[in-house]
Amino acid sequence: MKKYSLSFILVFIFLLNLSIAIANENTTQSPYISVVSPIGGENWIKGQTYGIRWLAGNMVVNTIINIVLLDEHGKISGIATDIPYEKGSYNWHIPNTTAEGKYKINLICNVFNPPIGYLGCSSQSDAPFNIQPPYVIIPNPIECLIPNCEGAEDTGRKDSNGCIIYNCPATKTCTACVGGVPTGTKDKDDCPIYTCPAITCPIGCRCDEKGNVLSVASTSKPCPVNCNCDGQGNIISCSTSPQCPANCNCDDKGNFIKCSIKISCPSTCKCDSNGNILYCEKSECIDSDGGKNYYVKGKVFVPFSNSTYWDTCAYEQNPNESDHNLLYKAYCFVDKYGYGYDYYSCPNGCKDGACIPFYDKKEELKTKTEYAYSSIDCPAKKCKEISKKCLGNDKIVIEECTFYIKSNDRCEEITNTNSKILKGECDNKEVNQVVTFCQGCQLDVSTCIPFGTRLEKKNSAYYCDITKNMIEQKEIKITCQNSYECLSNNCKSGSCTPICEGCLNENKACIPIGTRTSIQFCDSDYSFKNQNSEEGSCNNNYECSSNLCVNNKCISPSLLQRVIDWFKKLFG
Repeated sequence: MKKYSLSFILVFIFLLNLSIAIANENTTQSPYISVVSPIGGENWIKGQTYGIRWLAGNMVVNTIINIVLLDEHGKISGIATDIPYEKGSYNWHIPNTTAEGKYKINLICNVFNPPIGYLGCSSQSDAPFNIQPPYVIIPNPIECLIPNCEGAEDTGRKDSNGCIIYNCPATKTCTACVGGVPTGTKDKDDCPIYTCPAITCPIGCRCDEKGNVLSVASTSKPCPVNCNCDGQGNIISCSTSPQCPANCNCDDKGNFIKCSIKISCPSTCKCDSNGNILYCEKSECIDSDGGKNYYVKGKVFVPFSNSTYWDTCAYEQNPNESDHNLLYKAYCFVDKYGYGYDYYSCPNGCKDGACIPFYDKKEELKTKTEYAYSSIDCPAKKCKEISKKCLGNDKIVIEECTFYIKSNDRCEEITNTNSKILKGECDNKEVNQVVTFCQGCQLDVSTCIPFGTRLEKKNSAYYCDITKNMIEQKEIKITCQNSYECLSNNCKSGSCTPICEGCLNENKACIPIGTRTSIQFCDSDYSFKNQNSEEGSCNNNYECSSNLCVNNKCISPSLLQRVIDWFKKLFG
């Protein structure tokens, strides 16, 4: 049988592994990206915010994408650049200067894969979507009435609706009395003047122009209070001075001259003497929750259209809607006469027409106590406050700390952020104010915390991400961009890393895994453990007090020596 040297075998294994690696590189799948929203047919409103969403695969770490708006004529304009592909979405606030029309979203990625080079990928909306002007409810225009008379005169004045006020001339109608005798003269309206016989009508009766009785009323006029009257309302006697009935004009004896009926007119309207509405002024839009309060279900009432518009979750209005974070928020325009809907993406989901808060008022939010200190012989730890915010009656303080860990005989600088909750340090003026815009993470209706804040809730640790969402902190070796994203509070070379990739000794210096002290060793979980005695289980020599591990058991040096001596006798 042919024998091969150890060098030949090692070279053969190296070449075999190299060929497998090259084969794997040659079969690397191409990166891809696909637009999920908008896919086409949507109506997006200028001045509102919408989510551009995508799916991506076969990407490498730190791949970024650019988002481009493409109009129906092929003209492009940038929306956003350098967006990490793993975010999967981008909230785009459509500028009011954007032209109305049909558009598509175009996503472009540039992936650098070292064995192959640059691999590009792109995706467009399946069909065009529409960008439209804001919804504005315009009340029906008021139509100015033309006077129904000849010779109407312009008074030079206008009413509250801007309509010209006219005066109609008195109607010139010549009349003659029955049995009248012409006098041969005329009045100022050029009508003949007659001498007419006296015509009388009995009190309490209604007569025609000839004095003929048409009907008889039981009482033609009311009787003053405290008086006795006949059947026609004439006063017979009064116990005191006669009083005039309400809504009437009377003479000094209490006989009424004229009575009027009380006419009601709406407060925002103008009416004629008979109560007929001439025109009404516009009434203000009413928002039950006082504006864009995303965490309270409200409604908008528009009086002049007598319509009510409720806040609603998109999926509750449309069962086919897959976005359970999208809220349609009704609100009144600044002029108080129109209304619109704000499309808002709730960070923690939408339910029953309102955003779900990150925490319940009954829950207690805590911050993790950080115990990282500089190693001895390295510069001391220094911290500075970068933010203070109120959370109810408590104050959240965010610190940025720099400290140094000694490793391989040099001091390595580490910078992280720490969050602290100071109980009861906020006065009432800072509590329960409605937040309508949060440059950070909004926890509930009145609480906005800065990016990078680290909090614990129900034994889970979270951080405020730049996407304005509270996200669970990441385990060791998970991709990261900032230290506050990691449970270890240390992001190094793009992944979550322990403060010390080994164990910290009594001088806070970092020593490698496998290092032994007199009775302990640094284990792979970054903690010191006691060395195992003889017959104890083990995986590595350094775990045993004898520094010998055979078949996953610690053995003594004397036993090993006896085995060596036995082999010497056998082959000696």
